[in-house]
Amino acid sequence: MNEKSNMADSTGSHAFGNMSPASPSYLLEAELDREWERRHRQGDAEHSSVSSTEEEFGT
Repeated sequence: MNEKSNMADSTGSHAFGNMSPASPSYLLEAELDREWERRHRQGDAEHSSVSSTEEEFGT
């Protein structure tokens, strides 16, 4: 069972150029979390800057 999950982790890690195929799954999850959070923050920053600008000019 563990061998199968390890194989899945190693094949999935190829999406990250800086990650080794033998990286533990928790490192892959941390990398995915950072990537998601970075994209999420960029989206929020764009939306918040637009809405704050509208509020400033609207009042």
